[in-house]
Amino acid sequence: MNLRVKDVKEALLKSGVSPKVIDQLFKLGIDEVRYMTSSELVEKLKIDSKTARKILRAIGSTFVEIKPASEVIMHKKRLKIGVKEIDDLLGGGLEQGTLIELYGRPASGKTQMAMHITINARLDEKEGGLSTKVFYIDTERGFSPARIEEMCRFRRLDPQKIMDGILYVSAGSTHELFVAAERALDLIKDEGVGLIIVDSLLSPFRLEFQGIKELAPRQQAVKELMRILKRACEKDAIVFLTNQVVGRVGRGIETEKYRPAGGFVLGHIPNLVLLIRRLKGNRRLIRVVDSSYLEEGEAIFAIDKAGIVPVSPDW
Repeated sequence: MNLRVKDVKEALLKSGVSPKVIDQLFKLGIDEVRYMTSSELVEKLKIDSKTARKILRAIGSTFVEIKPASEVIMHKKRLKIGVKEIDDLLGGGLEQGTLIELYGRPASGKTQMAMHITINARLDEKEGGLSTKVFYIDTERGFSPARIEEMCRFRRLDPQKIMDGILYVSAGSTHELFVAAERALDLIKDEGVGLIIVDSLLSPFRLEFQGIKELAPRQQAVKELMRILKRACEKDAIVFLTNQVVGRVGRGIETEKYRPAGGFVLGHIPNLVLLIRRLKGNRRLIRVVDSSYLEEGEAIFAIDKAGIVPVSPDW
Protein backbone atom coordinates (compact mmCIF):
# COMPACT_ATOMS: atom_id res chain seq x y z
CA MET A 1 0.00 0.00 0.00
CA ASN A 2 1.27 3.49 -0.87
CA LEU A 3 2.59 5.21 2.28
CA ARG A 4 0.47 8.36 1.74
CA VAL A 5 -2.68 6.25 1.19
CA LYS A 6 -1.96 4.34 4.39
CA ASP A 7 -1.43 7.60 6.34
CA VAL A 8 -4.69 9.08 5.04
CA LYS A 9 -6.69 5.95 5.93
CA GLU A 10 -5.19 5.81 9.42
CA ALA A 11 -5.90 9.53 10.00
CA LEU A 12 -9.52 9.13 8.87
CA LEU A 13 -10.12 6.04 11.01
CA LYS A 14 -8.53 7.73 14.03
CA SER A 15 -10.91 10.67 13.52
CA GLY A 16 -13.89 8.32 13.67
CA VAL A 17 -14.79 8.29 9.95
CA SER A 18 -16.56 5.08 8.96
CA PRO A 19 -14.92 2.62 6.51
CA LYS A 20 -17.89 3.09 4.15
CA VAL A 21 -17.32 6.86 3.93
CA ILE A 22 -13.56 6.31 3.57
CA ASP A 23 -14.20 4.09 0.55
CA GLN A 24 -16.38 6.83 -0.95
CA LEU A 25 -13.61 9.37 -0.39
CA PHE A 26 -11.05 7.25 -2.21
CA LYS A 27 -13.45 6.75 -5.10
CA LEU A 28 -13.74 10.53 -5.40
CA GLY A 29 -9.95 10.83 -5.20
CA ILE A 30 -8.11 12.18 -2.17
CA ASP A 31 -6.33 14.83 -4.27
CA GLU A 32 -9.77 16.08 -5.32
CA VAL A 33 -11.31 15.89 -1.84
CA ARG A 34 -8.54 17.83 -0.10
CA TYR A 35 -9.39 20.92 -2.19
CA MET A 36 -13.13 20.75 -1.53
CA THR A 37 -15.01 22.92 0.94
CA SER A 38 -16.99 21.24 3.72
CA SER A 39 -20.28 22.24 2.02
CA GLU A 40 -19.17 20.58 -1.25
CA LEU A 41 -18.28 17.42 0.64
CA VAL A 42 -21.67 17.44 2.40
CA GLU A 43 -23.41 17.63 -0.98
CA LYS A 44 -21.35 14.92 -2.67
CA LEU A 45 -21.36 12.35 0.17
CA LYS A 46 -24.66 13.26 1.83
CA ILE A 47 -23.00 13.59 5.22
CA ASP A 48 -23.38 16.21 7.95
CA SER A 49 -21.14 19.29 8.11
CA LYS A 50 -19.42 18.14 11.32
CA THR A 51 -18.26 14.91 9.63
CA ALA A 52 -17.16 16.86 6.54
CA ARG A 53 -14.97 19.18 8.62
CA LYS A 54 -13.55 16.18 10.47
CA ILE A 55 -12.66 14.53 7.14
CA LEU A 56 -10.94 17.63 5.74
CA ARG A 57 -8.90 18.14 8.93
CA ALA A 58 -7.82 14.49 8.96
CA ILE A 59 -6.77 14.52 5.30
CA GLY A 60 -5.08 17.90 5.70
CA SER A 61 -3.00 16.61 8.60
CA THR A 62 -1.31 14.06 6.31
CA PHE A 63 -0.39 16.66 3.67
CA VAL A 64 1.09 19.34 5.93
CA GLU A 65 4.85 19.11 5.51
CA ILE A 66 7.12 21.46 7.44
CA LYS A 67 10.49 22.22 5.87
CA PRO A 68 13.11 25.01 6.03
CA ALA A 69 12.26 28.00 3.84
CA SER A 70 15.75 27.81 2.31
CA GLU A 71 14.91 24.35 0.98
CA VAL A 72 11.79 25.69 -0.76
CA ILE A 73 13.65 28.63 -2.34
CA MET A 74 16.58 26.53 -3.57
CA HIS A 75 14.45 24.25 -5.70
CA LYS A 76 12.49 26.93 -7.58
CA LYS A 77 13.39 27.12 -11.28
CA ARG A 78 12.53 30.15 -13.39
CA LEU A 79 11.42 30.28 -16.99
CA LYS A 80 13.01 33.27 -18.67
CA ILE A 81 11.20 35.37 -21.27
CA GLY A 82 14.52 36.29 -22.87
CA VAL A 83 14.03 40.06 -22.70
CA LYS A 84 16.10 41.53 -19.87
CA GLU A 85 13.60 44.23 -18.99
CA ILE A 86 10.78 41.70 -18.58
CA ASP A 87 12.90 39.12 -16.75
CA ASP A 88 14.13 41.80 -14.34
CA LEU A 89 10.51 42.87 -13.76
CA LEU A 90 9.58 39.25 -12.99
CA GLY A 91 12.46 38.70 -10.60
CA GLY A 92 14.35 36.53 -13.08
CA GLY A 93 11.46 34.95 -14.96
CA LEU A 94 8.26 32.98 -14.36
CA GLU A 95 8.66 31.01 -11.16
CA GLN A 96 8.12 27.26 -11.03
CA GLY A 97 4.97 26.24 -9.15
CA THR A 98 3.11 29.50 -9.73
CA LEU A 99 -0.16 30.37 -11.43
CA ILE A 100 0.13 33.41 -13.71
CA GLU A 101 -2.67 35.39 -15.31
CA LEU A 102 -1.96 37.63 -18.31
CA TYR A 103 -4.89 39.83 -19.30
CA GLY A 104 -5.36 42.43 -22.01
CA ARG A 105 -7.51 43.65 -24.85
CA PRO A 106 -7.85 41.72 -28.13
CA ALA A 107 -4.68 41.81 -30.29
CA SER A 108 -2.57 43.03 -27.38
CA GLY A 109 -0.19 40.06 -27.66
CA LYS A 110 -1.49 37.51 -25.13
CA THR A 111 -1.32 34.51 -27.48
CA GLN A 112 2.04 35.70 -28.85
CA MET A 113 3.42 35.68 -25.31
CA ALA A 114 1.90 32.24 -24.65
CA MET A 115 3.53 30.75 -27.75
CA HIS A 116 6.83 32.49 -27.01
CA ILE A 117 7.13 31.00 -23.52
CA THR A 118 6.01 27.64 -24.91
CA ILE A 119 9.15 27.64 -27.06
CA ASN A 120 11.31 28.86 -24.18
CA ALA A 121 10.13 26.10 -21.84
CA ARG A 122 11.51 23.53 -24.29
CA LEU A 123 15.02 25.00 -24.01
CA ASP A 124 17.69 23.74 -21.63
CA GLU A 125 17.87 25.31 -18.19
CA LYS A 126 21.21 26.95 -19.03
CA GLU A 127 19.39 28.75 -21.86
CA GLY A 128 16.68 30.01 -19.51
CA GLY A 129 14.22 27.19 -20.21
CA LEU A 130 12.74 24.37 -18.17
CA SER A 131 13.88 21.49 -20.39
CA THR A 132 10.35 20.07 -20.13
CA LYS A 133 7.33 19.45 -22.31
CA VAL A 134 4.45 21.92 -22.59
CA PHE A 135 0.71 21.24 -22.50
CA TYR A 136 -1.12 23.89 -24.54
CA ILE A 137 -4.89 24.11 -23.94
CA ASP A 138 -6.39 26.24 -26.70
CA THR A 139 -9.97 27.46 -26.21
CA GLU A 140 -10.07 29.99 -29.06
CA ARG A 141 -8.12 28.21 -31.82
CA GLY A 142 -5.41 30.85 -31.55
CA PHE A 143 -2.45 28.45 -31.45
CA SER A 144 -0.47 28.55 -34.71
CA PRO A 145 2.11 25.87 -35.57
CA ALA A 146 3.22 28.08 -38.46
CA ARG A 147 3.91 30.94 -36.04
CA ILE A 148 5.83 28.62 -33.71
CA GLU A 149 7.96 27.50 -36.67
CA GLU A 150 8.56 31.10 -37.74
CA MET A 151 9.72 32.08 -34.25
CA CYS A 152 12.02 29.06 -34.15
CA ARG A 153 13.58 29.80 -37.54
CA PHE A 154 14.30 33.41 -36.64
CA ARG A 155 15.83 32.27 -33.35
CA ARG A 156 17.85 29.52 -35.09
CA LEU A 157 16.09 26.76 -33.18
CA ASP A 158 15.03 23.40 -34.59
CA PRO A 159 11.23 23.72 -35.08
CA GLN A 160 10.72 19.95 -35.08
CA LYS A 161 12.53 19.48 -31.78
CA ILE A 162 10.46 22.25 -30.21
CA MET A 163 7.14 21.01 -31.65
CA ASP A 164 7.78 17.41 -30.57
CA GLY A 165 7.57 18.54 -26.95
CA ILE A 166 4.35 20.54 -27.26
CA LEU A 167 1.22 18.59 -26.36
CA TYR A 168 -1.80 20.37 -27.81
CA VAL A 169 -5.54 20.15 -27.23
CA SER A 170 -8.40 22.29 -28.51
CA ALA A 171 -10.99 22.79 -25.76
CA GLY A 172 -13.89 24.84 -27.07
CA SER A 173 -16.40 23.99 -24.33
CA THR A 174 -16.24 24.09 -20.54
CA HIS A 175 -16.59 20.29 -20.45
CA GLU A 176 -13.56 19.86 -22.72
CA LEU A 177 -11.64 22.43 -20.69
CA PHE A 178 -12.27 20.52 -17.45
CA VAL A 179 -11.21 17.25 -19.09
CA ALA A 180 -8.02 18.89 -20.39
CA ALA A 181 -7.22 20.43 -16.99
CA GLU A 182 -7.62 17.07 -15.24
CA ARG A 183 -5.47 15.44 -17.92
CA ALA A 184 -2.78 18.04 -17.30
CA LEU A 185 -2.27 16.67 -13.78
CA ASP A 186 -1.39 13.25 -15.20
CA LEU A 187 0.82 14.71 -17.94
CA ILE A 188 3.07 16.40 -15.39
CA LYS A 189 4.14 12.98 -14.17
CA ASP A 190 3.59 10.82 -17.27
CA GLU A 191 5.05 13.16 -19.92
CA GLY A 192 7.28 15.50 -17.94
CA VAL A 193 5.15 18.60 -18.54
CA GLY A 194 6.52 21.68 -16.77
CA LEU A 195 4.38 24.42 -18.34
CA ILE A 196 0.61 24.44 -18.83
CA ILE A 197 -0.93 27.11 -21.03
CA VAL A 198 -4.65 27.92 -21.03
CA ASP A 199 -5.38 30.39 -23.85
CA SER A 200 -7.87 31.77 -23.05
CA LEU A 201 -9.32 30.87 -19.68
CA LEU A 202 -12.82 32.34 -19.68
CA SER A 203 -13.80 32.12 -23.35
CA PRO A 204 -15.87 28.90 -22.99
CA PHE A 205 -17.51 30.11 -19.77
CA ARG A 206 -18.62 33.40 -21.29
CA LEU A 207 -20.16 31.56 -24.23
CA GLU A 208 -22.03 28.97 -22.15
CA PHE A 209 -23.05 31.00 -19.08
CA GLN A 210 -24.88 34.13 -20.19
CA GLY A 211 -27.07 36.54 -18.29
CA ILE A 212 -27.24 37.54 -14.62
CA LYS A 213 -29.01 34.28 -13.64
CA GLU A 214 -26.03 32.28 -14.90
CA LEU A 215 -23.47 34.34 -13.00
CA ALA A 216 -23.40 32.25 -9.81
CA PRO A 217 -23.14 28.87 -11.62
CA ARG A 218 -20.40 30.33 -13.86
CA GLN A 219 -18.40 31.58 -10.88
CA GLN A 220 -18.70 28.20 -9.20
CA ALA A 221 -17.51 26.40 -12.34
CA VAL A 222 -14.55 28.76 -12.71
CA LYS A 223 -13.68 28.21 -9.05
CA GLU A 224 -13.65 24.43 -9.57
CA LEU A 225 -11.39 24.77 -12.61
CA MET A 226 -8.96 27.01 -10.74
CA ARG A 227 -8.79 24.43 -7.97
CA ILE A 228 -7.62 21.84 -10.51
CA LEU A 229 -5.03 24.22 -11.97
CA LYS A 230 -3.70 25.07 -8.52
CA ARG A 231 -3.08 21.37 -8.01
CA ALA A 232 -0.84 21.48 -11.08
CA CYS A 233 1.16 24.24 -9.39
CA GLU A 234 1.57 22.04 -6.33
CA LYS A 235 3.25 19.55 -8.63
CA ASP A 236 5.75 22.33 -9.52
CA ALA A 237 4.35 23.12 -12.97
CA ILE A 238 3.97 26.71 -14.15
CA VAL A 239 0.35 27.44 -15.11
CA PHE A 240 0.01 30.38 -17.51
CA LEU A 241 -3.50 31.69 -18.19
CA THR A 242 -4.52 34.36 -20.68
CA ASN A 243 -7.67 36.28 -19.93
CA GLN A 244 -9.99 38.75 -21.57
CA VAL A 245 -10.98 42.11 -20.12
CA VAL A 246 -14.17 43.86 -19.12
CA GLY A 247 -14.54 47.64 -19.12
CA ARG A 248 -15.05 50.03 -16.24
CA VAL A 249 -17.12 53.14 -16.89
CA GLY A 250 -15.46 56.54 -16.49
CA ARG A 251 -11.93 55.37 -15.78
CA GLY A 252 -8.70 56.86 -17.06
CA ILE A 253 -5.48 54.85 -17.05
CA GLU A 254 -5.35 51.34 -18.51
CA THR A 255 -5.31 49.40 -15.23
CA GLU A 256 -8.45 51.24 -14.11
CA LYS A 257 -10.21 51.40 -17.49
CA TYR A 258 -10.15 47.61 -17.87
CA ARG A 259 -10.04 44.73 -15.42
CA PRO A 260 -9.63 40.98 -15.92
CA ALA A 261 -12.82 39.09 -16.70
CA GLY A 262 -13.92 36.59 -14.07
CA GLY A 263 -14.80 38.79 -11.13
CA PHE A 264 -13.84 38.06 -7.54
CA VAL A 265 -13.35 34.32 -8.13
CA LEU A 266 -10.09 34.96 -9.99
CA GLY A 267 -9.16 37.94 -7.81
CA HIS A 268 -6.69 36.35 -5.40
CA ILE A 269 -6.08 32.91 -6.90
CA PRO A 270 -3.22 33.73 -9.33
CA ASN A 271 0.18 34.25 -7.71
CA LEU A 272 0.97 36.82 -10.38
CA VAL A 273 -1.35 39.02 -12.45
CA LEU A 274 0.06 40.79 -15.50
CA LEU A 275 -1.49 43.34 -17.83
CA ILE A 276 -0.34 43.56 -21.45
CA ARG A 277 -1.11 46.68 -23.45
CA ARG A 278 -0.53 47.65 -27.04
CA LEU A 279 1.56 50.75 -27.72
CA LYS A 280 2.62 52.33 -31.01
CA GLY A 281 3.62 49.93 -33.80
CA ASN A 282 4.88 46.56 -32.57
CA ARG A 283 5.68 47.79 -29.08
CA ARG A 284 3.90 46.47 -26.01
CA LEU A 285 3.85 47.27 -22.32
CA ILE A 286 3.64 44.60 -19.63
CA ARG A 287 2.78 45.55 -16.06
CA VAL A 288 2.80 43.69 -12.75
CA VAL A 289 -0.70 44.46 -11.44
CA ASP A 290 -0.83 42.06 -8.51
CA SER A 291 1.68 39.66 -7.03
CA SER A 292 2.37 37.87 -3.78
CA TYR A 293 6.13 38.19 -4.29
CA LEU A 294 6.90 40.99 -6.79
CA GLU A 295 6.71 44.77 -6.65
CA GLU A 296 4.45 46.60 -9.08
CA GLY A 297 6.27 47.80 -12.15
CA GLU A 298 6.29 47.69 -15.93
CA ALA A 299 8.51 46.99 -18.93
CA ILE A 300 8.32 47.76 -22.63
CA PHE A 301 9.10 45.20 -25.33
CA ALA A 302 8.30 44.45 -28.95
CA ILE A 303 6.79 41.59 -30.95
CA ASP A 304 8.39 40.60 -34.25
CA LYS A 305 9.02 37.47 -36.31
CA ALA A 306 11.26 36.06 -33.55
CA GLY A 307 8.53 36.51 -30.93
CA ILE A 308 9.00 38.63 -27.80
CA VAL A 309 12.07 40.83 -28.26
CA PRO A 310 13.70 43.93 -26.75
CA VAL A 311 12.65 47.30 -28.11
CA SER A 312 14.90 48.50 -30.92
CA PRO A 313 17.30 51.34 -29.93
CA ASP A 314 15.78 53.31 -32.83
CA TRP A 315 12.68 53.84 -30.72
